This record gives sequence, C-alpha cells and structure tokens, in this order.
Amino acid sequence: MAGAGDVQLTVRLPSWLTPHRAVLLGLIALVAYTVALAAVDSGDEGFGYPVVALGRSLLIVVLVSGVVTYVCAAVIRVPPNSDSWLITALILFFVMPVGVDTATMKAVALGAAAASLSKYVLVWRRRLIVNPVVAGAVTCYAFTVAQVGGIAYLSWWVASAQLLIPMLVVGVVVVTVLREWPLLLVYVAAALGTAVIAASLHETGQSVSVIVRSTPLLFLGVFMLPEPLTSPSTRTARLFYGMLVGALMYSSVHFAVTDTFMFAFDPEIALLVGCLFAFGVRLAAGTARRVAMRVVTAPIAASTYAVAGDAQPHFRPGQWATLSMPRWGWPLWRRSRRVFSFASVPGAPAEFAFTVNGGASPFKTGVDRERPADVGRQHRR
Repeated sequence: MAGAGDVQLTVRLPSWLTPHRAVLLGLIALVAYTVALAAVDSGDEGFGYPVVALGRSLLIVVLVSGVVTYVCAAVIRVPPNSDSWLITALILFFVMPVGVDTATMKAVALGAAAASLSKYVLVWRRRLIVNPVVAGAVTCYAFTVAQVGGIAYLSWWVASAQLLIPMLVVGVVVVTVLREWPLLLVYVAAALGTAVIAASLHETGQSVSVIVRSTPLLFLGVFMLPEPLTSPSTRTARLFYGMLVGALMYSSVHFAVTDTFMFAFDPEIALLVGCLFAFGVRLAAGTARRVAMRVVTAPIAASTYAVAGDAQPHFRPGQWATLSMPRWGWPLWRRSRRVFSFASVPGAPAEFAFTVNGGASPFKTGVDRERPADVGRQHRR
C-alpha cells in the first residue's frame, strides 16, 4: 500500500498469498528441499547433514515452539498467531545447529523456547523489542560463551553452497510478495561493500563469492530482516536499518573480551543491533506500542463497510494501521491481520473503511459484529 505521491509497480498475486503465508510457504519449500537433499546425499556433494538429524531438529524446534507459544498464550489469555510461531520455528531450524548429539539438541530446544517466550516477555506496550529468532539465537550465543549447560554454538547451517540455488528462487518469490526489494538491495549492497573494504584492510576479510555462497546473507535478508514488528516503518529509517545490519555483519570488527572469548558482529548480533535501532526509532516516533480497542463493523454503502473503534490512537494523516482480530486460529491457515487506512481524523475515535470486491458481504445482513482488536500503527512509507 503506498502513500500519497508514491509510485509502485503492482504485482498481481492471488488473494490467498498473504505476506505471512508467502514466508511460511517459502520456508516449507526450503525445508522440503533440504530434507530431500539430505536423503539422496551420498557424501560426494559435501552437504553432510544426515536426514535423521535434520528430522530430529525439525521435530524439536516445532514441538518446543508450539508448546511454549500456546502455554504462554493461555497464561496471558491472548490468542497465539499460528502462522507466526511456525515461521519462527522454521527459521530457527536453519539457524540452530543440526541435532546430531545432546549438545546440539539442547541448543535447538533452548533457542526455540527462548524465541517463543520472547514474544510474551521482551515487549514494550505490547510491541516486540527484538526479532524472536534473534532472541533465541542470542540466548544460545550467551549460553555458549558462558559455557553453561553444554550448549552447542550456533551454526547457521543454511549458509551452504548446496542450498544457494533454492534459496535464490524462494527468496525472489518471497521478497516480491513482501515488496521488500529496496530493503533487501540496500542491505546486500551494504554487506558486500563493507566486505570488500574489510577484505582490503584485513587478511581475514571474506571474498564476495564466499559471502554469497557460504554465509547467511540471503537467508537473513529474505526471512528475518523484513519482520514488520521489529523493523522501522518509515522508508528512510528502514533503508538505514538494512544498511546497518549488512555493514555490521561483514565489517570484520572483532575484539577480545576475555582470554577465551572474541566478540564479533555475528549475524544474530548484527540483527540484534538493527532491532534495537528500529525499536528506538519507533519509540521516538511514538509507534512502539499497540492499542487495544473494541470495534463494530457495519455496512455503510454498497459493498463498503466501516470498522469503528472506541479508542483514539494518535496518528498523522496518511498513516495506516494493522488491525488484528484476535482469535484462536485452527487450522494453520486462518488469518487475523489486515492493513487499513484511517478514515477518521486525528483525535477522533478510530474508524476504518474497506470495499469488498464483487459485492459479497463478509457480515450477516443487518447485524453488526463487535470484537476486541489490536491496532498497531504504521507510518506512511
């Protein structure tokens, strides 16, 4: 959705292919390819991950993520977002070490639990502070550095040359659906540019070909960087956020903290810095929060409906809101989030309007529906 004066190329996509669903399907496709590759790998291709170990990791990360999510949701009495927790679990599947032994399986379980728990703990005014996958990865990072619990270090094993082509194909589709090409391109340009400079200054610098083939550059940029709840909403801040993360990841900056620990901007640390920057931007702009309200939907014209709420969120003309109707979603494909333009004026109770294509009413004739809703504000891009 574009603000006034914006010019965008409209890509025709099926109505069922929402951004969340595109990310989820992309991850599922990548998981399926990976498992198939492991199943036929004879060892000559160099992939090296047993299909049993991959299946073990996948099972642990999905089970732990699901259990922690639904327990936390029940305790706090909020509905879990089924798409969201499964997306988090599948991203962690590629970030956590493959479950080949006790140490790696502990890391997988710890990362999944920490990531899921962070959605209910690391929040400010009902908004996430850091990307849940980052929370899970940094937790494992801290346990590894402290040498507590026998946790295996993160591997980001998705950074494999054998996964480069499917990652490129899936990435193009997902980023096109998300319409995040400017963010991705700025991030990649910053990463590769910084890598070239670092390579000329340090002998440890990585070449561009190695970065593209054997680092999580593309995976992080496609599946983690665009996370809407932990990235800036304004265009300029969003591009700077992408530049910051890309530059930090390949800056080759590292220094000794202790005799046994060398700090470096690993992918999870670089994205953590980016998330904190994004949170600071949202906090300064007053958008780092959600507003709970009750809404009433009613027809106001042919094929047109109004969504009126009882809250008065602060916003500027031209801004949008992400309206989330909480419900316990099952099966997995149930959706609850929609983006609306404000139809009301600033200072008045929030009101939105939308038109239904084809004139089919989603509501019973003459009956208003009143539901609780969360409104997360979104700046004009």
